[in-house]
Amino acid sequence: MVCVSVIIPIYKVEKYLNRCVESIVNQTIKDIEIIMVDDGSPDSCPQICDEWAKKDARIRVVHKKNGGLGDARNAGLNIAVGEYVAFIDSDDYQSLEAYDTLYKEAKKHDADIVYGGLVYYDKSGKSNLCSLHQLDFEGKEVITYLKRVLNQPKAKSTKDEYCMSVCIGLFRRSIIEQYKVRFRSERMVLSEDLLFDVELIPHCRSIRYIPYCFYHYCYNGESLTQTFNPIKIERCICQYETMLRVAEQLNISEIKSDIIDNFIMNIRGSIMKGIILSNMAFHDKKKHLKTIYGYKEWNNIFKLIKIQDRSKLEQIILFIIKYRCVLVNILVYRLYYSLVKK
Repeated sequence: MVCVSVIIPIYKVEKYLNRCVESIVNQTIKDIEIIMVDDGSPDSCPQICDEWAKKDARIRVVHKKNGGLGDARNAGLNIAVGEYVAFIDSDDYQSLEAYDTLYKEAKKHDADIVYGGLVYYDKSGKSNLCSLHQLDFEGKEVITYLKRVLNQPKAKSTKDEYCMSVCIGLFRRSIIEQYKVRFRSERMVLSEDLLFDVELIPHCRSIRYIPYCFYHYCYNGESLTQTFNPIKIERCICQYETMLRVAEQLNISEIKSDIIDNFIMNIRGSIMKGIILSNMAFHDKKKHLKTIYGYKEWNNIFKLIKIQDRSKLEQIILFIIKYRCVLVNILVYRLYYSLVKK
């Protein structure tokens, strides 16, 4: 059995793919397999994959019909044979000592998951260190960690945040297979990584963080202030309802309040912010905001949470949702984000 299976989902990244693969084939740990999953990429990525397979016997290539990121990762998991498994997005790259360090840490402490941190490069190229911790979670404490991921404690800086990306971790494959954990489609939910965490972490005995940033995340997206996809509303709701079902199935009711907080955070943050700061017409903004206000579960949520215990800003947002105040919603967000300039 090889030590680590590294799964690389690939779609329309011909500009970045060689950089990513070079960072994996040159890892200081040599006993790895590299699974390149061509997710029906229409550019030169399929050929680049095949060329790499000719150069390095550790590389296995899967060519498949396009199914999205989650589906591509699952295709890699289905054939992986490593003791541990890692994921990397094909427009990012890893430090060369990443998997060697993470694997040694996992073996030394018999850990089911070991995380490092990441270096985040924004659209201007500026770098920030994220999720830089030295922590251990053993036994029932793993649920404490999951609660932190769902309901992020207020952080002084990005170093103190908890990153939900699976790309910063090394995961014991036998647990993934024993409990048949797979990725949900990002076409259905906001974060396939978070749902993977919710389904996998409760089965783990030991999770470690080590204070090294190995993963290099390179921003390549579009500006939030210009575009918003209304499908995100459906994905946010689907993610919330799916996490509640998983919590019930795994009998971990103690994370329900954190799932609710995560849902509220997504709604008031990325969803409402995305709608209001987008360049869509006013009547479209109004229509999408009313869709949010009309979600059938808000009455149950309001019964379960204590609005008075929340921050003043969040109290205002929840009041807006409860009483469907479209104009107030737009004015508050425009004022707030003009002041914070984010």
